[in-house]
Amino acid sequence: MERRIDCMLSNKHQKETQLILNQKSNHIWSFNLPVLILDRCWLRLEKITLKELPIRLPPDFSYEAPEILLYHQLIKEGNSLIMAAQKCWEEYGMECFYVALRNRWLKEDMGNNGWTYRKYIELLDTYKANIKESLVKIPLITLAYKDSKDNHNIFWIEKL
Repeated sequence: MERRIDCMLSNKHQKETQLILNQKSNHIWSFNLPVLILDRCWLRLEKITLKELPIRLPPDFSYEAPEILLYHQLIKEGNSLIMAAQKCWEEYGMECFYVALRNRWLKEDMGNNGWTYRKYIELLDTYKANIKESLVKIPLITLAYKDSKDNHNIFWIEKL
């Protein structure tokens, strides 16, 4: 385990983690693979499966909405904000564009602690790569403190 993780995990959590790593001996990709979530506020370590992860920790999909992707693409291409909005209205309709935009702003205001769709997909891709390389590693997601703007962090724990 990484040194930073050792500091965060109690002795009990370290033993639990090693037991889970010892049980994970097969190198077959599945959504039943384990994921650990550490709630630092309550010093609680939770073991779930990849299948349960988007339910337990829903990723923020608001930035991935096609209306928002097109809007940002148009701005990158040098369109003004107004022109980009007008082109999105033409493509998706004014109401759909503003619903997507409102959802994005709402998520930004509420905060998602950096847990985006892309971060979720990166976790899946890394897990698949580890399995392919026969590495026995499991992700440990440390949750940001409640009402903070800090991000959730992902650490990959391997057998000692």
